Amino acid sequence: MGVNHNMSEMVSRQMSETGNRSHGTHSHRVELPLDGIEQYATSLAKSVTRGLDRETAAYDLTPTEFAAIGLFNVEQEWTTTELTQMLSVNASAVSRVVNNLVNRGVLSRRRSREDRRMVYLKLTEEGVALGFELQERVHSYEERLTRGISPEDLETCLATIRRIVANHAALEDTSSDPAGQH
Repeated sequence: MGVNHNMSEMVSRQMSETGNRSHGTHSHRVELPLDGIEQYATSLAKSVTRGLDRETAAYDLTPTEFAAIGLFNVEQEWTTTELTQMLSVNASAVSRVVNNLVNRGVLSRRRSREDRRMVYLKLTEEGVALGFELQERVHSYEERLTRGISPEDLETCLATIRRIVANHAALEDTSSDPAGQH
């Protein structure tokens, strides 16, 4: 009740202070206070995602295509199954992404000589160039996004996020383990 009640009071106060100008020529967006990990994490994720979407809009890539290309900066070859696991999306979505990127000349397919069922994916020369260009744009965006934050403060923030993610993973492991349940 406390947080919701305080937010409600704040919104009412802010609307009365601005004179509830939404009837005039300008509408004002009411900024609600963030309170708690979930709200901050959601706000951060949306901000970063919107910014990355803006940075990559000129390339006409879906977020999953963008993420897939980024994986090839980590490892040169992937199978569709590996991409499915890494991207955390279903196999049919990854299949569409792969087909789109192959059709655009960004990815190439290579069948394994040992097992013809295995298909390896690799960036083409055009894909490598696109990957580097995207990586540079993302790096530039991240620099603008973290402007004014000291390297120490940024590392502390990232370490905190890593700890929260690790704690979440441990909780997920515990909740999926019947013996670990209370």
